[in-house]
Amino acid sequence: SEEIKSLGKISLDSQDEIKLTTLIEKINNKVEKEVLQEKIKYFKFYFKNILLSPVKDDYDEKVFFLNSLDSMGLLEIEILKFLNNQSDFIQIGIIQKQGVNQYAIVGAVSHLRNLGFLQSASGGMSIGGNEDNYLKEKIKVSDFGKNFIKFCMDN
Repeated sequence: SEEIKSLGKISLDSQDEIKLTTLIEKINNKVEKEVLQEKIKYFKFYFKNILLSPVKDDYDEKVFFLNSLDSMGLLEIEILKFLNNQSDFIQIGIIQKQGVNQYAIVGAVSHLRNLGFLQSASGGMSIGGNEDNYLKEKIKVSDFGKNFIKFCMDN
């Protein structure tokens, strides 16, 4: 495609050929089963970055990023990008999207946290009553999450 042509000459001399080939096969398998064009765009960005940065000691991290991207839905991607544009912790309860149940957002945030892409801080707890303490929790993108965004989404 045009994006690949724009990379110019890429030196594969510094790449670990077996690891690079394995990652390319994994990307291909994931793209073949993906139906969402937006996610395919992120897989392309990831592919470009594995060509530009040698796959060596960070192979496990690159596999983790690929598997994480594959496991994420567009809601999680949107939330991660939104949080990345915030300067500080924000309360989970204020993250909203038209037509999306608040607890779908809570689930997406939980998945992102489990991947290590978010860090959290207590936002004050209520005992008794009908308030959900989870919605009061404050979150922001972790340094690991920023690395993921830079490698898989930053375009």
